[in-house]
Amino acid sequence: MQGSQKIGYFIITTAICGVLLFWTLNSLVIHPGFLKLQIADLTERSQRSYVAIKQNSDQLGKILLDWSNWDALYDYVVDQNLKFFSENLRDWKTIQRDLNLNALVIFNDKGKVIYSQGYDSDMGGTIAIHELSDSSFRKSGFLSSCFAKDKRVHGILQTNFGLLMIGANPIMKSNGSGPSRGVILFGRFMNEQFIKNVEQQSSNNLEILYLRKYHFTAQEGEIPSQCSTDKPYIRIENGKPVVAYQLFQDIYDKPAGLVKTSPANKIPELEKDIDIKLYIFIGSIGVAIIILIIYLRNRKFHSEFVASQFHVISIGVTVFVGIIISIGLFYLIRQRKVAEMHNRFESIAALQINEIKQKLGDDLEEIAEITRFMEIKQNVGRADFREFVFPYLSNDAFQAIEWIPKVSDSERESFENAAKKTGSPDFYFSELDSSGKKIRALRRPFYHPVYFVEPFNSNKAAYGYSPVHLQMRNEAIARTEATEAPTITAPFTLIQETGTQKGLMLFAPVLNDLGSKVVRPDPANVRGVIACVYRIDDLLNSVSLPITRELLPIRFIDVTADNETILNSIKPDEILDSTYTSSSDFVFAGRKYRIEILANEMFIHNMNDYLYVYILIGGLLVTIFISLYLSELFSQKSKAEKLVATRTAELQESENRYRAYIAQSAEGIWRMEFVPSISIDTLSENDYSVFFERAIIAECNDVFDVIWKYRLQRI
Repeated sequence: MQGSQKIGYFIITTAICGVLLFWTLNSLVIHPGFLKLQIADLTERSQRSYVAIKQNSDQLGKILLDWSNWDALYDYVVDQNLKFFSENLRDWKTIQRDLNLNALVIFNDKGKVIYSQGYDSDMGGTIAIHELSDSSFRKSGFLSSCFAKDKRVHGILQTNFGLLMIGANPIMKSNGSGPSRGVILFGRFMNEQFIKNVEQQSSNNLEILYLRKYHFTAQEGEIPSQCSTDKPYIRIENGKPVVAYQLFQDIYDKPAGLVKTSPANKIPELEKDIDIKLYIFIGSIGVAIIILIIYLRNRKFHSEFVASQFHVISIGVTVFVGIIISIGLFYLIRQRKVAEMHNRFESIAALQINEIKQKLGDDLEEIAEITRFMEIKQNVGRADFREFVFPYLSNDAFQAIEWIPKVSDSERESFENAAKKTGSPDFYFSELDSSGKKIRALRRPFYHPVYFVEPFNSNKAAYGYSPVHLQMRNEAIARTEATEAPTITAPFTLIQETGTQKGLMLFAPVLNDLGSKVVRPDPANVRGVIACVYRIDDLLNSVSLPITRELLPIRFIDVTADNETILNSIKPDEILDSTYTSSSDFVFAGRKYRIEILANEMFIHNMNDYLYVYILIGGLLVTIFISLYLSELFSQKSKAEKLVATRTAELQESENRYRAYIAQSAEGIWRMEFVPSISIDTLSENDYSVFFERAIIAECNDVFDVIWKYRLQRI
């Protein structure tokens, strides 16, 4: 076998052995150990989140105790005096800010609701929580122990607006004496602000999933059946725990929601550090082998094989160490770069999502300003409406802004005549028949026609439109009237749409009596709604995003409508990286949406400088260069050693011939030395005494010895 072949085989063998050694240690020792550690840590974090939620319930109970044992409230249950109401119950923004409440209900001792108010802190408006109404209360009876046994009740109530953490106490005197005059109930929605408080208390990243409204993906479908209240269910993907779910129940002991806790990043980072240190350790072993071989060679304490194959072993170990170090640096820098890219992506995606949320929040503010204008100025004409809403039309998201009054059948004729007198002689309440043809609206108790619309020319088809069969529109208007809060529809084809794109309608109530906002919502108090019409594509085009949708595609999903994708900017042939995905769920105008930000190949390429690839290639090239240099060095050394051996053999042969000639000569041959040595330059021509004083016979052959009978010590 040639030396070059030996080197090649040795290099391949050492590289394979190094990789197998790392894989064995990582697969059988390191990864299983860290997997157990991650599961234990995630379990502890999930339970910590669960405890933090219970602590919030206890905190709510402490606030409730102060109110339930209050003489002024004790009297209010009986006389319902306006002074107590004005000072403590009228301003719900203050109540929500100071007590962080979303619901406050007062029952008298007969179980009748004498005060009930709900507040949506996300939307900033009052809401009617039907689960706390008289009829719902009588059906449920969950407060019966408060009335019958004067006991406190706390737990979680499932409502149409979300999970409501409640506490209820009997109303007593300040000293705790009775008898009880009723029950007071506090409620706090488990919304984003609630989750932030729990996160701060538990030092975790978590979500609270409402089972009634959360739509599980196909991969998540089995999760609810796997969860329990006793211990969390750990979901494992690709050999790593990715999330923990723990079930919590409502006041009826029925499954209500899941606490979804994310793992910490410290343990995976520690595992990566261990992997890198293992690389370094294996590389250090290779370096130690080189040093040992050199030491043994210098000590001449090595086997014939080590001596003969020293160059092969040295080059092989050099290649082994070079590959290990190169791969280790590649892995280290790549992991750091990937983490840096993920952090940058998450930061940019958060900015994108926040911009969209901010834009929608601004839209709510704008529609609120229009509704306040309509409430303050009761008799608004078409010209007044056009002048007031004109600045809002600069909002690129709005296709139209409409005033839709609530008109009874008895008022229909007067409304139609008034519109005809103001420049619309052909105006009438309209709808579409089964064939899609526009016809006069059929008679019914109430209508919701588009009475004003701006800009008029591009939305003329909607003027007077009051459909009876357009369920999405009618349900949204009815919900707006019932809650006195903004409501948005699911996507549907607008009557003024000339293309195929769907749109959304955002409704906000216009009230008759402004003071009614501090009392329970009353549909009879709503005299109409303001509608802002969106074309879905324009909705996101109007948002000023830090990164364009060409680099970071966006999915806009209506979670309420069974995760229907209402906007998708992903191109059919676009290549995406599933590891770069950021999503956020939020509630907007009574519907739950999800924004997903994804990264395409171009964005990832622009973020990545591929330094780790260059380092790997550079390390391997340096390894090859050093190996070739060592190979050439050993080759030159081998040639030099062979040349020295040849010259030594020639000299030995010459010396042997010389000695043979001396020994076999018939003449006496001898060599004389002077002790001590003398310089020839100092000798005079006739001075022979020095020969007798210092000269000795240093070497001679046998013939000389026989002739002179002089025994010499031969060299």
